[in-house]
Amino acid sequence: SVSSGYKPGGFNGGLNTNSELYTPFDEEEVIALELGLKATLWDGRAQLNAAIFDYDYEGLQASTARPAQNQAGVLTFLTNLETADITGAEAEFRVALTDNIELNVGASVLDTKNNDPGANFDGPYDFNDSPRRLANAPENTFNIALGWDIPMNNGSRIRLFTDYSYEGDHYNQIVNARALETTNSLWNARVTWFSSNENLSVALYGKNLTDEVYRVDDLGAGGGLGWGVLVNGMPRVYGISANYSF
Repeated sequence: SVSSGYKPGGFNGGLNTNSELYTPFDEEEVIALELGLKATLWDGRAQLNAAIFDYDYEGLQASTARPAQNQAGVLTFLTNLETADITGAEAEFRVALTDNIELNVGASVLDTKNNDPGANFDGPYDFNDSPRRLANAPENTFNIALGWDIPMNNGSRIRLFTDYSYEGDHYNQIVNARALETTNSLWNARVTWFSSNENLSVALYGKNLTDEVYRVDDLGAGGGLGWGVLVNGMPRVYGISANYSF
């Protein structure tokens, strides 16, 4: 497919600490090229979905660091990048290994580029070798999930499920400060009992079983400017849940 997209401009309606941040932003336009494949395999027991894509943006709307006009220093505006590019590929494979066991695997690779010549995109110290990647755009991701349904003699069933996900190097902000580069890796598991009529279920679960310390968001320069906020994800968590459908 070849398509074009449009997103109108506007104003930042959020909490602003400076009247200059109400500066309007312009529209965003994109030309998207995509080539995809959907294939049903092995007499319907498996499904393969894959795609390659390229997005060429003009005026991509993003939170961007710009020099303040009415005061010294830099403010973070919701405004437009001059141009930006996203190129990548992704694939998903789902297969029923048996009547009761299903495997899901997915992966992607991504290359993004902020081509805006504006100030401060190379980090607080103007790194000349900054990758200038877009925010929340990991170079590679991987996920795998395995589910196993075990029928019981009384008509109930037990479902064993585990999944693992990985996000490669990426930045949560458009300013690619090296100190803020992050990766995420999570492993979860769940055991669920379902009643024979499926209206009652009880589950024992564990999330982030390896107790990975990972960052889901950040705010600030990430350098020597004296402040910053790092938001970590949940630590290892165990729990039990129940669900009843009327």
